[in-house]
Amino acid sequence: MHAQTYSVAAILLAVPVLLFILFFSESVQLQNYGSIEKVVSDQVHEVDRSIEDDFLRGIEISAKRALLAGIDSVLSTGAGLGNSTKRIEELMLSGTLYGNQSFLMLNNTLSDWQGRILSIPVIFNKSLLYSNLGINIIDGYTLNIAVWLTVNVSDDMRDIRADRTVLGGREVSIAGFEDPLFALETNNLVRRTFKLYPYPYFARKMAQGSGEGGCSGNVTFDNSTPQPGMILVTVNASGLSGYTGIISETSDIPQTSCYLAGVAGAIYLVNLSLHAVNFSQLYLDNETQAVWHLPVLDMANAGYYSRFSGPHIFARLELRLNSTQPGLESFVNTQELSAAGMEVSSGKSVLDYQYFSNTPPDGRKVRGMPGWFYIDPARAGDYNFTELLEP
Repeated sequence: MHAQTYSVAAILLAVPVLLFILFFSESVQLQNYGSIEKVVSDQVHEVDRSIEDDFLRGIEISAKRALLAGIDSVLSTGAGLGNSTKRIEELMLSGTLYGNQSFLMLNNTLSDWQGRILSIPVIFNKSLLYSNLGINIIDGYTLNIAVWLTVNVSDDMRDIRADRTVLGGREVSIAGFEDPLFALETNNLVRRTFKLYPYPYFARKMAQGSGEGGCSGNVTFDNSTPQPGMILVTVNASGLSGYTGIISETSDIPQTSCYLAGVAGAIYLVNLSLHAVNFSQLYLDNETQAVWHLPVLDMANAGYYSRFSGPHIFARLELRLNSTQPGLESFVNTQELSAAGMEVSSGKSVLDYQYFSNTPPDGRKVRGMPGWFYIDPARAGDYNFTELLEP
């Protein structure tokens, strides 16, 4: 009787233990299965994102190659592209220009990039479709290339899928590409590549005082050693000479023909501008009795482009000389044209699209700018030249 009691008691004690062991074993299996499912799901979504990112990088490369092919066509044939946006789209989609194969697009069409990405071996099923290629100009210097993407990645063994349709876009800068309009208008004697004006302003009136003469020069704060060609900025200019120009905070008159005295806080103001803009040349203007900072001189001499009203990249591919919005323009350095053996048009606005047009001379000189520089008075305000315009 006691033996039976012990047996029943042992069984009653063993049942919960067995149930616990079975439940724990099943729970561990479910947890392991759930962990595997999560890992696979994360991998599927990672492949999905990688396909999208890789294709967007391919879009950027394809667009740059298409721009290069379009510019090359204009330069080699001397003829502008008709509907240049559509021509760039044609190059990206089929690798052809007006139906003719472009060697510059070899292995760089969107379908080439689609095939290259899908050929990368992974353990999942995958597909990539694109449609509705669109090209838009953002600011005259930057393009937005966009397509609708449909990306599918799946694991059939675990019935895990990632399906997405998104509008994917990529910004493409035209920095470093050659300006076809400039080359064609100068018979390829003067070439220019797109580089954006790097300073935050073009011309700024820094401070005013009273003085004589007009002169330009690089800044110095050293009043102990006369430096011809330099503009000295100092507290007191009394008796100082040997500089091209002098700016002083007191009203004392230096022994120079070009000076501006009584400029309150001159040292601080000049230092502030030079720190903000890495351009050290100043102009002392007798007409406005002011110190001017003109980093726009770099645009005139180095061939920078500004985002204003000139023809944007697609208009330039079509060799159009009209204003566009958004636009892009540079200054034509007529000394550069003359050095290349070209006849120059004196008195004509040097804004590139105006200078290359058939319009009559309509420019005005600007004090502080080179002698060859003329600008359309209607556009002078865009560069803050209004106070510096000569009659």
